[in-house]
Amino acid sequence: EIHHMDLYRLSGTTPKDFEPLRLDHVFENCISLIEWPVRLEAQPQMMPPSLNRLDIRISIAPQSDDRLMTLTATNGSTW
Repeated sequence: EIHHMDLYRLSGTTPKDFEPLRLDHVFENCISLIEWPVRLEAQPQMMPPSLNRLDIRISIAPQSDDRLMTLTATNGSTW
């Protein structure tokens, strides 16, 4: 199962605001694609274990129209 979450649209920033997303279930059983993850980083207890994370950042190069993709995983990660 794949879950896409656009946290930019989430109006609150407390753990209760994230309850409808069922993050504990999603992070344990699914692949999660999260836009605006900084909204979730304010609640570190809700983040998935670092061994299960693969961060993908996409940006535009400053002097061109090139897209840059950076993949980051922790040492010992399952990725």
